[in-house]
Amino acid sequence: MKKSYFIFSGAVLLFCSSFALTYNAFAGVYFITKPTTTSVGFSNKPCSAMGYDIKATDCTDGEDPFEKCPNGDYFRICACDIKKYPYNTTNCLNPLELGGASCKNKQFEKCQCNETKYPYTTANCYGDNFPSGNYCKDLNNITHYEKCSCPSTFPYTASNCTSPKILGGNTCKDSSNVTHYKACSCPSTYVTCNCGGEGTACNDGTEKYASCKSCVTCADGGYFSYHTYAVCTTDVCKCMPTDSITYKGLTCYKNCIEPKYEISTDCKTFSHPITGNNVKVCRIKALRAFTDLQGTKIKVGALGGYVEKRSDNLNLYDNSWIKDSAMVYDKANISGSSLIMNNAQIFENGIVYGGNLVYGNARVYGTAKISGSRTTVQVYGNAKVYGASSIDGGQIYDSAEIYGNARIQTNMQYDTPIHIFGNAKVYKSGNINGYSNISGNATICTSVVNLSVTTGNYGCD
Repeated sequence: MKKSYFIFSGAVLLFCSSFALTYNAFAGVYFITKPTTTSVGFSNKPCSAMGYDIKATDCTDGEDPFEKCPNGDYFRICACDIKKYPYNTTNCLNPLELGGASCKNKQFEKCQCNETKYPYTTANCYGDNFPSGNYCKDLNNITHYEKCSCPSTFPYTASNCTSPKILGGNTCKDSSNVTHYKACSCPSTYVTCNCGGEGTACNDGTEKYASCKSCVTCADGGYFSYHTYAVCTTDVCKCMPTDSITYKGLTCYKNCIEPKYEISTDCKTFSHPITGNNVKVCRIKALRAFTDLQGTKIKVGALGGYVEKRSDNLNLYDNSWIKDSAMVYDKANISGSSLIMNNAQIFENGIVYGGNLVYGNARVYGTAKISGSRTTVQVYGNAKVYGASSIDGGQIYDSAEIYGNARIQTNMQYDTPIHIFGNAKVYKSGNINGYSNISGNATICTSVVNLSVTTGNYGCD
């Protein structure tokens, strides 16, 4: 309420100024009569006696002193001045926030938008940009926004314009410092192609390439293209191009050899001799006529031996062949003009290449290799070649075994082939050369040349 002070002198009433306060106080009128004068004034009593016991320095935390003592620098109360601190939680509502200086942390100097949360207005979001997102309207009726965005006419950024397209046209940078573009198009160096192009296509309504393929094809010259007739890697195979030739800048091929076989539906399952697992093999069926190692003419439609996997076990394009009840499975491979026949088996990682003959009940397995670079190697009877052994010449038969790291080689100066037969064994580092004949129960674990024995132990201690 208002605090009023009055001074009376005779019939004259002096009205003193009023003070607007945020507290309640008693209204008081003080009369002073001086016997030696006719004037009336305030009492000369001490301020403390009249209830003025607060110094200005006693007011803290934003408060101001009110009701000054007429006789000194004392005040009656400390209070918040609502003219200086007009805002509180009841008149400053979300999203506005209290701010500036405060009194008792209850009354505040300002009620405003948080510039960190809402930094943008039409004054600082200009050009093609526009303010967007959540907003806050301040007491001056100015709207503040959380974002400054690019319009939809700038739809492209580095995240949605992928190579080989490139960004272009006018730009707009948003409040996240991301640059937006009006265009995402193929480079100006890309061209449309009549016969296809090189590299990755770029499509901005029209398919374009960095460079075009020639419209000339191998077929124009009556040749084959490797890309059209690729060597197969699956059960569906095309022909294999041979005899390359350059035609109008293209690598073309004069001939194209058709695959020689397919897998028939004549299949069987048996137990693997090493692992015991079931193995399914199927007979092969000739797709074209050719001649095998023994000079036998294989006709179209002729059934051969058994394989587990097409192309893995028997080359598709050369003259190698499997016939009778012979089987090739696992990762074993036959190529060149080699012939596997009778009841022979090549399995695990065994390899027979060149022009070699494996027949009878012979077995080649492990990582053994039969190459026969000079003469035809023959492995037959009940002979076994396995381990990491390698045979480059000679005949292995009866119940002979070649295994370990054994090497059987044909020396170019000898015409008589090596014969290993009977129950002979060559293993460890056994290396047979020359016109050797190893038979009986002989065991060879070292290098020998021109050795003919039927018994004995050579380096196998």
